[in-house]
Amino acid sequence: MSGKDTIIERILSDAETKAEEIIADANSRAESIYAQANENVSNKHSKAKQKAASDATENLRRRMSVAGLDAKKSRLYTKQKLLEQAFVDAGKAVVAMDDKTYCELIGKLITRYAADGENVIICENDSKRITQTFLNKFDKNLKLAKNYGDFEGGIILAKGEYEKNLTLDVLLDESRERVENKVATVLFKENL
Repeated sequence: MSGKDTIIERILSDAETKAEEIIADANSRAESIYAQANENVSNKHSKAKQKAASDATENLRRRMSVAGLDAKKSRLYTKQKLLEQAFVDAGKAVVAMDDKTYCELIGKLITRYAADGENVIICENDSKRITQTFLNKFDKNLKLAKNYGDFEGGIILAKGEYEKNLTLDVLLDESRERVENKVATVLFKENL
């Protein structure tokens, strides 16, 4: 081999070694890039799974909260209806009282609120219970009105331009305002 061939051989050998180093370095970088990309994908996948789980948990929490509020609203509505029904039933119970008890109630209203010379308006259903004879017992010169009132029970005291509305509806509404908070406290009390 001549000097020239030796130099060429050496150049080729060095070039081959350099090429192998470049290829090895490129492979190493490629593996590093691949490993880093794989790790990034794995991290992103893991974060996406965590976010999905977190979002699902938050969504579930919100839905449960809404369902809880809906249940409370439903219970509140039911309790309000029960409270309303209790006052409706109370009115029916007063109307259904026996004559003696009902007349005692009307008598107390007359004693407390009637003034001398007032007209007493009754409902048609009370025409057999509340009579002029009944009114004469109060010594207040009360007169039974000729026309019936459009109400379920109780009386209206009238004279001139004014009326005192003592009908069951009005009395129950006033009573309801006084006792509703107490009843609601008991009825709406939440179990802790």
